[in-house]
Order: sequence, then structure tokens, then C-alpha cells
Amino acid sequence: MSRFLTRNVPALMGVLAALAASAASAAPYGGDPLVGARTEVKPMVGVHISQPDVVLTAQGARIHGSVCRTGVMPLRAPSTLRIEHVDAAGHVVETMMALPAGDTWGRGPGCSYYDLQTGWTVQSTDTIRVLTPETA
Repeated sequence: MSRFLTRNVPALMGVLAALAASAASAAPYGGDPLVGARTEVKPMVGVHISQPDVVLTAQGARIHGSVCRTGVMPLRAPSTLRIEHVDAAGHVVETMMALPAGDTWGRGPGCSYYDLQTGWTVQSTDTIRVLTPETA
């Protein structure tokens, strides 16, 4: 058994090091950490909005998510999304508009994605809210 370990441990360590390096390079959002802020979505009928990821970058919070038509209705998918930064007391302190990129305009289901870089400082006690113009 010790002869087996002596021969194979260095090779095994090399494989583990390579796996660790590839996992680090494949980290979502280029390795920027997610912020543990609460998220809320308020979609309109016929539209599904995913819970967004809130990523901490050098510039501020980056908000990323998807918006999908769930069927023929609504007649139009939202062309913009309102992103709100809500503090722990429940006050809206900042807002920005996000433009989903992708095809949700055709007939039937379809998804698009939004990626909004902000200058916001988001705390874990804050909330990021995503609304369609119809539900704002």
C-alpha cells in the first residue's frame, strides 16, 4: 500500500491542483463576490423575473438577472426594468433603469437578460427590488 501511495500521491496532487485552478477561473462574474442583500421582484402578468444576483465590483453593485415571457400574453414584454435600492428602513434610496438584452418580443415564450452596473454601496441589510414599468 505504501508503494502505491508513494507513486500516485504526487500525480493525484497535480490533478487536484489543476482542478482547483480551473474552478477558480470558472467562478461566476469573474470572481467578484455576491452581496447577501435581500432581493424582490414584482413581475407583470405573463412575465417571469428571476431573483437577481447582486455582485460586488470595484465600481459598486452589479445587478444581473433574467426576464422571460411565459406565454402569448402579455402582448408586449417589458422593454425596461426599474431597479430599486431599498435601505434597511424600507426607503428607496436609489433607482436605475435596466434594458433587457435579447428576444422577448416575438410570440410565445422567450427570455432576455439584464446586467446593470451601478455605483451603489449595497449592505446585507438592504433590498434590491426589480419591477416592470407596469408594476412600479
